[in-house]
Amino acid sequence: MMHQFFVVSKTFTKRAWLAAVLAVCVLVLVPFVFRGLMSIKELGTYGISTDPFQYHFAFLGLSWIFFIAICVHALQGCENIVVRLPVSSTAIFSGLILLTVGLVLILNLVTNGLYRFFFFDQNWLSDYWPLLGPLLFLMTLVLVGQFLFWSRFAPSVTGSLFCISFVTALCWWFASRYFPNGFQKPVVPWNHVTLADWFTLLVVNSVAWYQGTRAFEKVRSGTAVPSPQWSRLRDCWNALLSGTLINRRVEFGSQHRSLVRLHWCDSCRPAVVIGGLYCSVAGVLLSFLLFKLSYVPGGQTAAFWSYIQSISVVTSSLFLLASLLIGFLLGDGIHRPGRIELKRYLSAVPLSEQDFSGILMRNLVKTVCIVWSCLMLGCLLSHIIVIHYFDFTASPLNMLYLEAYVSATSENLVPFLFLSAMILWGVSSTMVSIFWTGRTWFYLMVLFLFGGLCFALILISACIQSEAITGLLYGLTMTLASTILGGTVAAYLVAYRKKLITATGVLMAVLFLLTAVWFCSSLTGDEYHSVFYRIWNSNFFFRALGINSMRFLVFVVLTSLVTPFATIPLAVSWNRHR
Repeated sequence: MMHQFFVVSKTFTKRAWLAAVLAVCVLVLVPFVFRGLMSIKELGTYGISTDPFQYHFAFLGLSWIFFIAICVHALQGCENIVVRLPVSSTAIFSGLILLTVGLVLILNLVTNGLYRFFFFDQNWLSDYWPLLGPLLFLMTLVLVGQFLFWSRFAPSVTGSLFCISFVTALCWWFASRYFPNGFQKPVVPWNHVTLADWFTLLVVNSVAWYQGTRAFEKVRSGTAVPSPQWSRLRDCWNALLSGTLINRRVEFGSQHRSLVRLHWCDSCRPAVVIGGLYCSVAGVLLSFLLFKLSYVPGGQTAAFWSYIQSISVVTSSLFLLASLLIGFLLGDGIHRPGRIELKRYLSAVPLSEQDFSGILMRNLVKTVCIVWSCLMLGCLLSHIIVIHYFDFTASPLNMLYLEAYVSATSENLVPFLFLSAMILWGVSSTMVSIFWTGRTWFYLMVLFLFGGLCFALILISACIQSEAITGLLYGLTMTLASTILGGTVAAYLVAYRKKLITATGVLMAVLFLLTAVWFCSSLTGDEYHSVFYRIWNSNFFFRALGINSMRFLVFVVLTSLVTPFATIPLAVSWNRHR
């Protein structure tokens, strides 16, 4: 038995050690570099909190995601080995528990030890950085995760609902440890683990171990099968994604229409369902949840303004998430596994380069429009629900708040519609143009060069004020903007020369750029309520650039909206002939 445990431990360690080292390095080096950059000036000068507890929950969220992902990655490599060992299921599952719990325990202690060495003082545990309680809860999450990992082979509707409810209740219990006086009171560190906390975690661990052992036994014996209800639900879901549930009888009149329908059902419909339907429903639920959590009987005004402040963050995050999902699902949807080549129905279609890329481009535009409409509908429902639950007739003061809310909404409606559409199209189409090249090295190069440069510019410009830094950032920003502008012009010239786009497409892009020039020239810094003024006045670097440089940056951002109309045909042609 010890030999088998050694073999499993060796395989587990080989798959986990590199990811573990990278996770610890990221968790330690990122705040260390940030602290080094911020040491140029005093932190409080820029409104950045110097209280370590303000970053405690961010650390918990990131570290738990990293550590649990490492455990899942390592377990997937040992999955085929452990099910064949001539040892009892209880012993094998208990050994896997020891491996995963030991891994997250070591990683957590090492990371917190490095934090103590680099960032904290000797009173860190008692004053602002609780360790024992979150560590015990993380170990509980690992046991629950083991149960969920082996239960995925025999899913059921009731079991899934129970697991979601159980994990939600567990997270609510953990959050309540930081609010001993109620969620309406200030948050305090969870420095003292009571006997009741120990007993609760012990019961949860015992139940998770027992249920995980049963699930693992079913996997080993081959009796882990989905329930009939789950199988029917999965078949309906697959039919909805593929379009066979909606389009029972589809007649294709030509190769052109056939390719449009196949690409839509294969790649675009999942992006619409996940990026549009899921994110819009999540937006409605999150906005309502935030409102109810901040609701205090007799103090509805505070709840209402708390919702107004939080819904903007939720909306922006969901739009960005939806654009990333669209870009990834559509970008990766045309390739076979491994991205070694196009899917068979795409590689064998006898169409010209211009017609082929035009079909994919139209489906991309259609997908973005539908997802944007779904998200807009979700935003509308969120506001309707909150206004319905908020009693504006309770006092005359509430009616004044309603008038102010309606006025602010009507004033910001057009900028919100434009900015949301710009973010959704710009991010998703740029990702698609990169993914459709089919070159992994090209993905990584663009990610590290432009992504790292943009992140560095945003971080430094938001946090550091210095004449030397301002000059450096100005040069880097103008270089990046000029590169984007020159790349757009070059892409259109090459695509037109290769007959991938028509003269009409080039003319439409030129007209759009002329309109963008007129729009940017009309921007001023005198309109205090405009979106441009808020962005320009958001940090010192934008103010140091001046109005003309900011107009140029806005023009470059607008130019990037039409760049995919040239880069996507080039990427498709490059991918098709590799």
